[in-house]
Amino acid sequence: MNTQSDDDFLDFFEEEDPASAKKRNSFWRLLIVDDDTDVHSATTFALSNLDIHHRHIEFLHAYSAVEARQVLAVEKDIAAILLDVVMEEEDSGLKLVKVIRGELGLTDVRIILRTGQPGYAPELEVVREYDINDYKTKADLTRTKLFTAVTAAVRSYDQIRTINISRRGLDIIIKASTDLMALHGLQSFAVGIITQITGLLGLPPESLVCSQNMSPEEDGEDLIVVAAAGHYESLLNASVDTISDPAVREALHRCMKERRSIYEDNYTCLFLSGQTKHDMATYLDLREPLDTIDRQLLEVFCGNIAVGLDNVALFSELNHINQNLDNLVKLRTEELNESLRKLEYANEQIVESLQYARKIQMAILPPLGEVSEYTHDHFIIWNPKDLIGGDIYWLAGDENGFLIAVIDCTGHSVPGAIMTMIAGTTLSRVASELGPSDPARILERMDRLVRQTLSQNREETESNDGLDIGLCYVRKDGMVVFSGAHLSLFVLDASGAREIKASKQSIGYKSLVNKQASFVNQEVRVEPGMNFYMFTDGIRDQIGGEKGIPFGKNRLLQILGSVRELTMAEQRQAVLEAFENYRHNEAQRDDITVFGFRLNQ
Repeated sequence: MNTQSDDDFLDFFEEEDPASAKKRNSFWRLLIVDDDTDVHSATTFALSNLDIHHRHIEFLHAYSAVEARQVLAVEKDIAAILLDVVMEEEDSGLKLVKVIRGELGLTDVRIILRTGQPGYAPELEVVREYDINDYKTKADLTRTKLFTAVTAAVRSYDQIRTINISRRGLDIIIKASTDLMALHGLQSFAVGIITQITGLLGLPPESLVCSQNMSPEEDGEDLIVVAAAGHYESLLNASVDTISDPAVREALHRCMKERRSIYEDNYTCLFLSGQTKHDMATYLDLREPLDTIDRQLLEVFCGNIAVGLDNVALFSELNHINQNLDNLVKLRTEELNESLRKLEYANEQIVESLQYARKIQMAILPPLGEVSEYTHDHFIIWNPKDLIGGDIYWLAGDENGFLIAVIDCTGHSVPGAIMTMIAGTTLSRVASELGPSDPARILERMDRLVRQTLSQNREETESNDGLDIGLCYVRKDGMVVFSGAHLSLFVLDASGAREIKASKQSIGYKSLVNKQASFVNQEVRVEPGMNFYMFTDGIRDQIGGEKGIPFGKNRLLQILGSVRELTMAEQRQAVLEAFENYRHNEAQRDDITVFGFRLNQ
């Protein structure tokens, strides 16, 4: 359960408007629409230090729906709107939403509704009927929730804008590939390059593209600007040698001469190579140096653009030599089919490897016959999210009883499976050394060994992995001794369900390295009619149902309680049917393990 201090709630009080000393494009613009001046002051104060992608917030203010409409008609680069519902009228905010989306056509801006009177605008009805992105009540709005809501809205706005910019660039490139006029096609293609690169890097379009002149007159020096944007716009169709800025001129000539891209702190010059010797260079102003990831993305981009550049040149040549287009299409088709065959082969290899890994993982699980030797009746549901997963169950016995474990490791698929190997071998080693009768002591030793195995005591170690585990030792004298690390034991009998709670401490995790693990044993006397269950959080957290909410612990216990007197095999079937009906078309979210058993008492 989350706890909140008094400081965490958003207090509404007067605050002076902060002065803005940066340019508009270095901020995310946030419009606050509310008739309460205290709300404006408190919101500005709460978000004044918010940094999203190295950009702070610039606040715009409107104190009525009418005033907000005037602001929105002028300002076109607003990322998000914090909009009050009740202002001049009970539904002023809702009416303004329709104006924003319909009349003003602002589909990119993200809208977060806030209301102090939720009764006037029920949340489910508003979310269903209006094109908004979030709905908050002021009474529940904490600084943390406000930070989260605004951050998510701004990121969504940024992604939508980036997608739209990229789409415009792709449209221009597609148009260029169909043009028959060489000069027109080349310029359209170059404009598309500027649009895509600036959209990819999130930069203003301050760029130009030059190309070797299509006429075979002079080679090397005859570079023409075929696309230009921003303060370079006046250079369109000019020779590179006429550019007044010597740094730009020299960078373009150097890029084309050395046939490679150049990266400097304040600019980059990208070389686009075409097999038809019709090369291009793109000069782009930078606000800050590009990091490694951005450079790698640009190299991939340039490699893909090279194919498009060849297509532009080929279409230009078709206007003069009338080659057979079918041959070119067949060539491209063969290349695509070959790539597809390679992808299919790689996928087959991956699937075969995972299937083999599944056999290995299943081999370390206790055989069902071995489980039956210890319990009067039992059932097991083991269903990884992928072919392999991060859940396992484990069993070992001695002359006085037997030990059952259910383990939930971090990660799914291959990472999760590797963690289960560590967990299984560690548990086997500790149980062999200490014996299986003291679950709490076993967990304490496991915690130390897992940390040592993953080198989590070293500062440079990046691994922050671990596991949750429930350990249940069943003594022959009719006593069950349980200890768990974030995974509880549930006992069902005629009186209902009872949870034998586990420690809140997990096993491993670098983030918990300074916390001393402490586990205790809890004993339960076995009585006739008792059933015992341990399960991982995969079944509990599965989304589904009409409301799209988690399956939940209580729902599972209700199902188990209703079939408590049936055989364990029948209980397993009931749980699986209820789970699948609830999940319906939703994808499985996590690995699932449920272990139920009944003792002969």
